[in-house]
Amino acid sequence: MFSQNHSSANQNKGMDTVQMLQGHFKLSDSYIVVGAPIFILFEYRNTSQEAVLFSIGHGLSDGFRCTSEDAGFSIVRRGSDLGGLAPEIHLLSGQSGSQTILLNTYLQPHQAGSYIVDCKVDFDVSGEKSGSTQHVHFADSIKLDVHDDPAYASKVMAELRKDIRGANPAQGREAVSIVATLGTSEAQTVLIEALTAKELTVVEAAIDCVAQLESSEAELALAKFIETTTVRSLKKRAKEVLGRMQQQ
Repeated sequence: MFSQNHSSANQNKGMDTVQMLQGHFKLSDSYIVVGAPIFILFEYRNTSQEAVLFSIGHGLSDGFRCTSEDAGFSIVRRGSDLGGLAPEIHLLSGQSGSQTILLNTYLQPHQAGSYIVDCKVDFDVSGEKSGSTQHVHFADSIKLDVHDDPAYASKVMAELRKDIRGANPAQGREAVSIVATLGTSEAQTVLIEALTAKELTVVEAAIDCVAQLESSEAELALAKFIETTTVRSLKKRAKEVLGRMQQQ
């Protein structure tokens, strides 16, 4: 794995430039399969003598960026922002932390093989007491050995389906979001099934994800949902989404 860590500091109060934060990307799991989620970890550590504050955003300029020039990947279309506010991270001197990245949000492997993925992130780090600020840049090239294992992919999908059908709303919403990035026919089926989940917030997430499928099956599923649901807020949401799909 090839790694680059850079920082540029705003040297307030005549302080010397000190690397406030170290960081690197690595694979979360060693067994990577076509049609299953791929997780990458961004691990960081406060190397300064004081507590630091920073946020990793969701946009193309202040968030994670994962790219590859290998033909075995499809680039996932995404807007300039994935949405949501970036939480502020408070890290004591010497303390470590990590964030999990779903690679399928950026790249989708469509065939087995060995590939190189370039992961990057840029953000500002501030010293809690000194007020000094650094702009940091972290980049790593990660090798992925992707396997064609339909049985394993189906097993993973079964676990995600279980979470969607379960009683934990947060787990269900996360599973819906993961399935929505996989781009397989089985994933489309699971997303449509999620419209009948027990938890209303999971169904709401499923409505938005089904809208991204841009298929006749998705339109039919939303139309059927509108006819059968008795929850007014979900019916309204589905009508709005279906209306936008039909205008495209």
